[in-house]
Amino acid sequence: MIMHDIVQADAATLRHNRDLEDSCGENEEWTTCKSSSCFDKICDDVLEPTKMRPCTRDCKSGCTCKEGYVRESDGNCYEEDICIDTTDEE
Repeated sequence: MIMHDIVQADAATLRHNRDLEDSCGENEEWTTCKSSSCFDKICDDVLEPTKMRPCTRDCKSGCTCKEGYVRESDGNCYEEDICIDTTDEE
């Protein structure tokens, strides 16, 4: 009986995680634990890769930009190339 309960709990957790992943927007994925101060990569991280942002040691869950994408001021995730295109226009 105990093993059955564990399997049921694991299945419920997987369904819950899938629901959370489905709640993320385009170019986003669910993250269970990531520093809140470094949650998403931004253009500054791409344009100045040697200038590291200090990250707090806390744990935040939520939708974060997928690898190769950055969070822009409109709240959406775009390919990192947008950072270079934006600086060329200025």
